[in-house]
Amino acid sequence: INVLSKIIKEDPEAKQPGLKFTLAMATALSFGNGLENRVYLDQPLDGVARYSSFLRWSEEGLLLEPFFHLNVWQMRFIMQGRSPDSDYVWARENVPEKFQNPDKIGGAVFDMVTYT
Repeated sequence: INVLSKIIKEDPEAKQPGLKFTLAMATALSFGNGLENRVYLDQPLDGVARYSSFLRWSEEGLLLEPFFHLNVWQMRFIMQGRSPDSDYVWARENVPEKFQNPDKIGGAVFDMVTYT
């Protein structure tokens, strides 16, 4: 509830039905017990910053359309990513063109990450 309170303090519109509410609730669920940064262990992840990043990206038109139709439960899977927001930016900028659509984006990781 602390994360949700902080988000609402920063963005009172997050109390109203719509994307901001869904994003705020999903973030609060994801960060309720803290969320470990698995990339940079000495840099904790910040739920309010994650909310702000995804809100900004949505306003800039950088997110694929299905994102806007997720419910709170579905969106929490996106919000609870254990990488810093900079990794989301890198992935978006480097995803191969053939995966830049909602039907194929899930397969991008297999071309972007080498498995041994």
